[in-house]
Amino acid sequence: MANKFKPFATAKLTVKNNRTGFGWKSPRDMRIFVDSGASITILPPQSMSILKQKAGRFESMPARVQTMNGVKDATAIKDATLCLDAACFRGNVLISDGINGDVLIGSDFLTKAGCKLDFKKKTMVCGGKKIRFEMEA
Repeated sequence: MANKFKPFATAKLTVKNNRTGFGWKSPRDMRIFVDSGASITILPPQSMSILKQKAGRFESMPARVQTMNGVKDATAIKDATLCLDAACFRGNVLISDGINGDVLIGSDFLTKAGCKLDFKKKTMVCGGKKIRFEMEA
């Protein structure tokens, strides 16, 4: 069954491995979902092969994540910098399946990047950069 969810926003995604200094920037806008109830940002498992190739091996550890469908196994990559356009977050990021888009932004990113959501204007302002919502209001 295909997902019927629309992304919250789209933006260029950059992921940097702070241990190696190497990073990867998406060639296209990525589908961004925001979950302010999620404490940590999540990337899908298919992202790991390109990240390893472009940014080197991340320091990682096994993790478990609580989802609305139960507890899932995941991998936590340590000390990554993740940027949506000009809004950046440095911390740990989970790799787990079951997310609808290319990246699920959690409250860790929203808080550290100082994001402000304006539903009336359909924008998210992070780090002084406006990202337009794709959602219907």
